Parts: sequence; C-alpha cells; structure tokens
Amino acid sequence: EEIVGRSGFVISSNFQRARWYDGKVYTWIGRSVRGGRGEGNSGLKFDILADKEPDS
Repeated sequence: EEIVGRSGFVISSNFQRARWYDGKVYTWIGRSVRGGRGEGNSGLKFDILADKEPDS
C-alpha cells in the first residue's frame, strides 16, 4: 500500500522491442511512472458573496 501525493501519477506503457545478437526479436511492454501535474485550477468559482449592482 502506497500513499499517493496530491500531484498524483501518470503511468504510460509502450511496446519495447530488441533484437538479440543471434537475430531473435524480443518484444515486451515497458511502463514508466512520472509525477503528475498536480491539482488543476478550473477557474470555477463557488460560494462567493458579491454585492448586487443596484437596478437603474
């Protein structure tokens, strides 16, 4: 069990391929883990009290 930070993780997988010295081809799935970009700010505003403009 691991603790995931607020930034999260990005896991990507790619096919890896190599040719051995005797000519055989080996293929496997390689995975890489990077740190995430963190929490995003969508710009949405909630629960804001604003003065109403007076009616003219």
